[in-house]
Amino acid sequence: EMEHVGFTFPNEWRKTLNDVTVKFTAGTKTAIVGPSGSGKSTLLQLLLNIYPVDQGEIRINQQPISSLHQEDLWHVANVVLQENHFFYGTIRSNLQLAKDGLTDEEMKTALERVNLAHFSLDDPVFEMGENLSGGEKQRLAIARAMLRGKKSWFLDEPTSSVDAVTEQTIYQHLFEQAKDDTVIFVSHRLNGLEKMDQIIVMDQGKVVESGSYEALMQRK
Repeated sequence: EMEHVGFTFPNEWRKTLNDVTVKFTAGTKTAIVGPSGSGKSTLLQLLLNIYPVDQGEIRINQQPISSLHQEDLWHVANVVLQENHFFYGTIRSNLQLAKDGLTDEEMKTALERVNLAHFSLDDPVFEMGENLSGGEKQRLAIARAMLRGKKSWFLDEPTSSVDAVTEQTIYQHLFEQAKDDTVIFVSHRLNGLEKMDQIIVMDQGKVVESGSYEALMQRK
């Protein structure tokens, strides 16, 4: 949970987040939506302890996030950010970052679920994934997150470079896998929100509305 959280990037005059109070209950699915620059991605990054908050407090299981190591948080999470790291090697070696002991079959299944079945596990990956398109990098990052198999998902615009049909297929597999997990999902697209338990609408660093899809639709 976040309580009265404020945050400003260094050397910025404008607050990126201003008095944000939200709660993410274990096992629920939350979408964070809003226009570009509204603070959606920053909110997710604060939950991952990438930056310390300026005001307020973030707690995970009642523990202040400041008392937790960032590595410990990432160890129990499946994370897909807007920029995902790939190193020089193969598809296999980049997927093996997910966890130890993965079989080729498990990795091939993950590639199929994100519509990358045309890739061989031995196909090369250049430094920073330079030989992959934006959509391929996003799908490879999602496959890696699926292979991690943790119970918390932090997804920041994970399919912004993917076509709508492929996106629908990916989310079908992802949400089936994550049906009992906690999902926090940042998106600029508004399709598929009816499946969410909670939708947080942000604008100019503030939460302007929150509630279920039905509640927000009733309030127009």
